Amino acid sequence: MKIIHCADVHLGSKIDSKFPKHVSDSRKEEVRNTFQRMVEYAATHKISVILLAGDVFDGERCLTKDKNFFFSVVENNPDITFLYLRGNHDNGNHDNDSNDNGGEGKQLPNLKTFSTQWTSYRFGDVVISGIETESENATSLYSTLALDENAKNIVMLHGQIGESSGKDKVHLSKLRDK
Repeated sequence: MKIIHCADVHLGSKIDSKFPKHVSDSRKEEVRNTFQRMVEYAATHKISVILLAGDVFDGERCLTKDKNFFFSVVENNPDITFLYLRGNHDNGNHDNDSNDNGGEGKQLPNLKTFSTQWTSYRFGDVVISGIETESENATSLYSTLALDENAKNIVMLHGQIGESSGKDKVHLSKLRDK
């Protein structure tokens, strides 16, 4: 099984605060093109799964253009499973429904999402588990993680490694020996 992991794509980033509009527009297009090339690489090399570990989008109100682009790429690559775990910039942006995939009103069977409870997906002897962190589960998520002892486990989280509390902190020491 081959997997690609990426995070912090930030489609629709407001790059224009640091660059003139024409440069900003060019950089936004580069981000979309890079994402597209990654998926083309995955298709060419028979990658089974792409892990999107947070911040595919750059905010709650991303442009329809960016959403349509993302869902089009997923839809046009049905042989790749996309596991999408929302990050702190993705709020409200991963619904796999008619509001987010160009109004077509269809589910994309190769786009799998996570929630604020541990969710797992099995691919043969590999199990990929993830949880979207929020203030309410930031401390309990470590004790509620249950892994399959007979499988190869991959855990997906989005945040910064650290020992302080907060929804965007990942405590590696609390995951050790799970």
